[in-house]
Amino acid sequence: MTGDQLPGRVRALGLSDLPACQAVALTRDWTDSEPKWRLLLTAGDGFGIDDPDGGLAGVVVLTRYPPDVAVVGMLIVAARHARRGLGRALMQHCVTHAADDVVY
Repeated sequence: MTGDQLPGRVRALGLSDLPACQAVALTRDWTDSEPKWRLLLTAGDGFGIDDPDGGLAGVVVLTRYPPDVAVVGMLIVAARHARRGLGRALMQHCVTHAADDVVY
């Protein structure tokens, strides 16, 4: 993969992706909190971009608060994939996924 290429498309995450979410967080010195990730991936909509070398290159969670609010959280791009537009792609995906909800 060259420096200009982005890893693949944004996809939905599930609880089976929990270890990969934790691994991405650790590349940025974020606390490795399994209970926090489990809660967020259960209560919210997790999205990620796969790393072609395995694991995830970036993650984000969109949590909805009815009737019309959605909150973006845990937006993390693995250190080795920084500055390639992954954070922007994940954020744009969340805004689109939120539809008519107000996004914070």
